[in-house]
Amino acid sequence: MSETPRTVEDIEAEILRTRLAMQSTVNELSTRLNPREQAKAAATRAGEKATTFGQNTVAEAKAALKGDPRALAKFASVGVGLGLLAGIKKLRK
Repeated sequence: MSETPRTVEDIEAEILRTRLAMQSTVNELSTRLNPREQAKAAATRAGEKATTFGQNTVAEAKAALKGDPRALAKFASVGVGLGLLAGIKKLRK
């Protein structure tokens, strides 16, 4: 269990490696916890979801135009829901 003695250069190199690793970790945590970065990430995710929703809606509309009963039912239910909301709003005036 005899360990070879380390030189000053070995110890300094290990300290430098450790310091660089810690600095990298601190920088990553700082970026993750930054409110501005979190807002940008949330905006990116929202944009991606909106794009996906739009693409799915277009696909459903095309299917409804081709006569797909499930797609037609989806659009009919949305129409009924919007009609109910408009009617309720008008009654409250």
